[in-house]
Amino acid sequence: MEGAAPGPEALADSDRAVEYARLVGDEYIELHARLTRGWLTADAGGVDDGLAEMYAVRERAEKLHLMNLLGRVSVNLPSSLEAMGRSLEAVGAADHGIEICHSHGLADSGAWVYANQAQSLFSLGHWDQSEAAAASATRLALGQKGKGGGRPPPHRTRRGTREPGRGGRPARPGPQALRAPRPAAPASDRPGPPRHGAGRVAG
Repeated sequence: MEGAAPGPEALADSDRAVEYARLVGDEYIELHARLTRGWLTADAGGVDDGLAEMYAVRERAEKLHLMNLLGRVSVNLPSSLEAMGRSLEAVGAADHGIEICHSHGLADSGAWVYANQAQSLFSLGHWDQSEAAAASATRLALGQKGKGGGRPPPHRTRRGTREPGRGGRPARPGPQALRAPRPAAPASDRPGPPRHGAGRVAG
C-alpha cells in the first residue's frame, strides 16, 4: 500500500544486511546497507536515530571518497528530511549534496538533489528559489539525457523522488508545475548491496 510504513521484517532485513557486510569486512556494502537502514528506521518512527545514521554514512562516505555512495546519500538524505517535515534542514542537506555533486562531477545525482531541494523550498514558501532549483534540475537532467547515459527514470509517488534501485520510499513531491524531467540514477562504481525483502533495498 502506497505510503505505508515499513514493517518489522524490513528493519530486520536491513539489520542483517549490515551485520553480513561487517562479517565479510566489506565496508562499502555495509555503508549502503546502513543508509537503507537509516531511512527505514526514520520512516518507521525512529526519526532521530534514522536520520543520525544517514548523516553518519554521509560523513564516512566523504572521508573514504566513495563517489557512488556520496551521490546516493546526497539524494536520499534531503528526501528523507522532507518526508519527516524538516524542510529547512532538507534545504541545507541539499546544499551540501549539491556542493558534493559539483565538486565530484556527479551531474546526474546533482539533478536529483536540485529536484528534492525545489520541493523543500516550495514547502517553505520560497517560490522563486524553488523555481530556480527546479530549473537547475531540468538543466542537469537534460544535459545527462543528451549524453545518452543512465538507467530508467524514477517513479514518483505522493511522497516524492528517490533514485530507483537504491532503497527508499520517496518524500512528498512538489507541485506539478515544478516537476523537472527526471534525471537518470547515478551509475554504480561497484555493485550495490543485495536485495532485502520488504524493505525494497535493491542493488
